[in-house]
Amino acid sequence: MLSISFLRLAVSKIRHWISEATYSYMLFPVFALFILVAAWAVILHLIDVERTGAVRTATVLSQELVATYQAQAARALREIDQTLKLVKYTFEIKGEQDALLELKSSALLPADLLFVVSIADRHGDVVASTRTNVMTNIAEQDNFKMARQSDALAVSRPPPGFEELQFSRRLLAVDGSFAGVVTVSVDAAYFVSGYELSQLGAQGVIGLLGTDGVFRARRTGDLVSVGDMVDYSSMAPGAEQDDSAPQVLVSSWDGVRRYTSARKLYDFPLTVIAGLSEEEQLAEYHRHVQLYLWWASASSVMLMLFAVLLARTRWQLDQSHLREIAERKQTENSLRIAAAAFDSQEAMIVTDVHSVILKINRAFTENTGYTPAEVVGKTPSIFKSGRHNAMFYREMWDAIGKQGLWQGEIWDRRKDGTVFPKWMTISAVKDENGEVTNYVGSHYDITERKKSEVRINELAYYDQLTGLPNRTLLMERLRQAITDSHSGGYSALIFIDLDNFKTINDTLGHHVGDLLLKQVAQRLTGCVRADDTVGRLGGDEFVVVLSCLSHSRISAAAQTEVVGNTVLSTLNQKYHLDDVEFHNTPSIGATLFMGPHTSIDNLMKQADLAMYRSKEAGRNAIHFFDPDMESAVMERATLENDLRRAVDEKQFLLHYQPQIEGEDRLTGAEVLVRWQHPKRGMLMPGEFIQLAEDTKLIMPLGNWVMETACAQLAMWATRPEMAHLTLAVNVSAHQFHQNDFVEQALAVLGKTGANPQRLKLELTESLLVSNVDKIIEKMSALKACGVGFSLDDFGTGYSSLSYLKRLPLDQLKIDRSFVSDVLSDPNDAAIANTIIALANSLGMGVIAEGVETVSQRDFLADAGCNNYQGYFFSRPLPLEGFEEYAQMLRAQTVELSESVI
Repeated sequence: MLSISFLRLAVSKIRHWISEATYSYMLFPVFALFILVAAWAVILHLIDVERTGAVRTATVLSQELVATYQAQAARALREIDQTLKLVKYTFEIKGEQDALLELKSSALLPADLLFVVSIADRHGDVVASTRTNVMTNIAEQDNFKMARQSDALAVSRPPPGFEELQFSRRLLAVDGSFAGVVTVSVDAAYFVSGYELSQLGAQGVIGLLGTDGVFRARRTGDLVSVGDMVDYSSMAPGAEQDDSAPQVLVSSWDGVRRYTSARKLYDFPLTVIAGLSEEEQLAEYHRHVQLYLWWASASSVMLMLFAVLLARTRWQLDQSHLREIAERKQTENSLRIAAAAFDSQEAMIVTDVHSVILKINRAFTENTGYTPAEVVGKTPSIFKSGRHNAMFYREMWDAIGKQGLWQGEIWDRRKDGTVFPKWMTISAVKDENGEVTNYVGSHYDITERKKSEVRINELAYYDQLTGLPNRTLLMERLRQAITDSHSGGYSALIFIDLDNFKTINDTLGHHVGDLLLKQVAQRLTGCVRADDTVGRLGGDEFVVVLSCLSHSRISAAAQTEVVGNTVLSTLNQKYHLDDVEFHNTPSIGATLFMGPHTSIDNLMKQADLAMYRSKEAGRNAIHFFDPDMESAVMERATLENDLRRAVDEKQFLLHYQPQIEGEDRLTGAEVLVRWQHPKRGMLMPGEFIQLAEDTKLIMPLGNWVMETACAQLAMWATRPEMAHLTLAVNVSAHQFHQNDFVEQALAVLGKTGANPQRLKLELTESLLVSNVDKIIEKMSALKACGVGFSLDDFGTGYSSLSYLKRLPLDQLKIDRSFVSDVLSDPNDAAIANTIIALANSLGMGVIAEGVETVSQRDFLADAGCNNYQGYFFSRPLPLEGFEEYAQMLRAQTVELSESVI
């Protein structure tokens, strides 16, 4: 009996609870709780979306930063390694004495303001350098030890107290033994100075990390440090994979969490590290989260208070039983409407079953500008923005009819006419019979969220400085162009690099460099069609993608060339950077492509190669990638083979350029070699002498020139009218630096029987910059036998005046570069006067080459120079022509003498 009574009591309690729950005062808290759950779900979803976007943006920025830094570091290292290889090649051909000076005089070395190139012998003693204040011995430095053991590129650890990096390569002697090392020293900050604080942030990091775990250079914000050691495996995970996602790592040196990316620099024992502070990258996200949570909390409190108030009111009405049943139903209906359209911070609107507006709340008025008097009795169609078609609204009402609810993004129009996006929820309100009596709509403005999405998109796909597509978007556009080119015709990729841009940043500042990049971006955009793409890869590198050109390769190339020339012309115009007028030129490379199987990497390499060809050609030019670019190498190899054959077969001949004293007295000539090529005809020295120098064929060729000139002197000695003439023979550095050069020269004089006093050897200043004592010893030995010496191209090199007074020279030759502008350039006139005065003070003769006008001759004569050589008197002549010229001058002299008598 007890169990039955207990069961009945439990059933009664359950029925009572169900009955109580059906009263509306119990439904208000439940309904409020449902709304709260839905609202908080939306808020948490928004927070999750924001965090996902912020993390994605930080990831993209980190990947772009490390990709850009990888490209810039690789380019800088390739240039340094190319310099090392060039010096190594020159050293192993010419020796330590003149390798650096010759390369520097030919502008083949980087600027010594930033780079110091040095050569150390096998003992570590520095024997040559582009800067005087360098270490005298580097034998104990790790890069010297590494280069001693291996032919690979050695990268030093920064020595204590130094902030320079040293890159070295091993030098070999002729017999293949270790001869020393060539070193390029550069301030470590050079590798991390190309980024502004706006890119890295106050806690951002870029760095050049050795695979040994030692930072060669590291920049954290504005702070640059070198030599710090870290755990390489933990600092550079995924460095071998270019597309590896950044990881959030805690930096060992400062404990900061960063989105860290690492890329291995292939061909170099280095890895680039780029990290963006997690705190800085997610700062905006955290501010939004605080705002969302504050808004949701405030709304929740108001909602719960209002729900409790409604429940209490309803409970009081139920307890009074003072109203008629009909009045109670009407009151219940009013309460349901009031519950759905409560006055909160969320805009609310209530309509009847026919969508006629019955009520709006204050938030709706504040958000749209409409007052209740302006909208009640009308339909929501007055808010339509015109952005949605009839299908959109039909699908919306179908969802409401089937599910009783619709949620989504919609664009509406405010009273002032502005169109704005909002997130809207429409719910159907039904009576106790399940019939729809009203519709309740709520919305909140998502304009700021849309702006954030646009900003995220801009950060992910657009360069923040110029507004152009960045590397990520550019690759997508290029991939699309490759797809379209299969049916739309050829497309083209144009690679543009600004000449000497780093110098602008170093001298005028990064602010001016940024202004230049912005103006370049604007000009490039104006040079192409609307459907074409102009993007910035990073630094001073821009890319143009031309889509849907002609189906004819020739026509497509012509179209591309027109655009390239337009870019050249446009970028050559003056730039106004703040208050400074500035001129800058580009180097442009272009390549054509068609078909879906084209490789993006190959296209970029081709355009980059063509761009470097423009730089090699003197910059400010456009070159197309040619699959047969290697033909130039083949042509050089062919010319080298022909030159070797020419030396064996004596395919050369000498021309003679008269040297005049006074107005018409012939004193001699300079012999100039010509190559009578069996197929290409007569070749001038500029077409083969450098090749002869590079291959050391200059030595047998130089011996032939000297022997032929001496034989001619011996023949002229038998003719009284020619016996007084001298011959000037150019001697290359390779020839003169031979240990037995003196013996060779004396042997030629003895073999031909030439008078040594009629032979004059012309040396260049570059020959005199190293091992001067040995040079003076050789010159003195030949001088004692009667051979004369002339210093050619004087004033264009870097030889010391203290050495000049020790050299047994007979004559200085004024270079043609000073003579050509001696009448128009005061500087050239001053240099010419100085050389003449210097020669006179040292008791030397002086001769000017390149004299082409009587005015030039007269100026030099007035300055004290009475010996000349140039087109004003005669071009270089073959032997017969020179002898006829000598006879003509002699006849004019005799005729003049007879007329005087």
